[in-house]
Amino acid sequence: MKCSGNIIPPWECFEQIPCRILMLCYDKDCEEFRPQNMELVLAEELFPVFLSIEDRTRQWIRLFSHFNSPHLKVLNTILSQKQRLQTEMNAFLALRKNKEDIASEEFEQRVKNSVSKMSAFFPDSGKAEESFHQLNLLEDDSIFTMLAQLLDEVNMESAKTTRDNLLGKIGKSILFLGFYNHSPPSARSTYLVLTTSIVF
Repeated sequence: MKCSGNIIPPWECFEQIPCRILMLCYDKDCEEFRPQNMELVLAEELFPVFLSIEDRTRQWIRLFSHFNSPHLKVLNTILSQKQRLQTEMNAFLALRKNKEDIASEEFEQRVKNSVSKMSAFFPDSGKAEESFHQLNLLEDDSIFTMLAQLLDEVNMESAKTTRDNLLGKIGKSILFLGFYNHSPPSARSTYLVLTTSIVF
């Protein structure tokens, strides 16, 4: 938004745009505006990447002044799904960490169940499931360490750096990279819609 940099004054018509975007989530016939997709819009596309934390904070405060009950309901759905995905991804990482203490057949079944749960939070659950299974086949423990760091990261700039490092580590030949780029766990669980930098 140009008004964020005081290039133009903050006009209410501009600030109504995010409100109307959120309302599109109620259109059940339009899959593009499901909460899974809207989180990516709020996290990565609503504001310019160069916008400072202070400016983002001011914009969110202005936006909240225009939110009513339906807007808050959608936002709560988006954030709740994010939290549930984070919880399931942490469970997946803990499962892998304790792999040696679990019987092979039981481990495989628990991984399958976990992958199924995580995949349900993505627009293309089939592609997500395939990507998570490919991720599980990787043997480099540092990848899962970085993923754990990504889940715990509360700073927007640090999250982006960690995400870039993780994608570089995985490699462009892995299907999982395309998965990260289009509906990323790093956006779903680390490119935070409301980071602690903004909240505080």
